[in-house]
Amino acid sequence: MITLGATDLVPRWTIEGAIGPGALMAGQMLVPVDGAIAVHDLSTGAEVRRIAVDRAGEQAPITSAVVGTVLLEQRGDDLVALR
Repeated sequence: MITLGATDLVPRWTIEGAIGPGALMAGQMLVPVDGAIAVHDLSTGAEVRRIAVDRAGEQAPITSAVVGTVLLEQRGDDLVALR
């Protein structure tokens, strides 16, 4: 995944191993990676931590969205809410 500057679209930082686009939550970028959600600092791109997620062998790309305090992942035909 490549993050671009909001005003100039210049590449700022990349995230290796992303299996889908990330979503913003509480000022951080949450990015689906194999077996986890990688939490990244928005200003530096540095990985802050990983939150383990069991996706039961799902091979489809993951699409993420945030609603309030819930992270939604669309995994193929399934929609999963994570708290």
